[in-house]
Amino acid sequence: MKALDTKAKYLSIAIVLVAVLALAYGFGYHEGVRSFSVEYSQPSGPRSEVWVQVIRDGEIIWESYSPNTVQTQGSKRIRDFLGYRNETGNQTTNTTTVIALSNTTDAVDKSWNRLPWELNNTITPGLERINCTGANLMVLNETAYQFEYTFTYTGTETVTVRRTGAHWSAVSMSIGNMMFAASIADAPLSQNDQLKVTWRVNCPDG
Repeated sequence: MKALDTKAKYLSIAIVLVAVLALAYGFGYHEGVRSFSVEYSQPSGPRSEVWVQVIRDGEIIWESYSPNTVQTQGSKRIRDFLGYRNETGNQTTNTTTVIALSNTTDAVDKSWNRLPWELNNTITPGLERINCTGANLMVLNETAYQFEYTFTYTGTETVTVRRTGAHWSAVSMSIGNMMFAASIADAPLSQNDQLKVTWRVNCPDG
């Protein structure tokens, strides 16, 4: 009888060990998959996308990135810039290096000619449309360039940024000059929070 009790005790221990190992393997596998997904979901290399960060007291507390939507008028601008405008020597078209922000909840639509509910200094000081120059504008490679700006919100009311646009005019609220628009995850801003927006535009050849 004692031998049977001993065997039962060892069998119970073995079952517990197998269960622990199975749980450990399952947890490790889950963690491995989760880590793999996180690692490979981050942006890598120049792509057409918008990358947004909320910076509070010098620390990144939230970030998101998203592909953009090419506007119909943006496609027309490319056609004009590469087509008859160059042929006629018309070089008045400005570069697309201007960033606009919006708190609209409307889904991005390619027919937009500016962002609905575009933010400006009257309502949301510090978040008005801005042209990127100098160190905020750079060439990434033969087909891609990048422009970015760090906004500082100085308003007293909390505001949520949900959309961003890339323009060729820095005139706030102006229409007919948006080349790209992107939807981002809600970015909540309180007074003195910073919002860093980086646009990467890639016009691939071939």
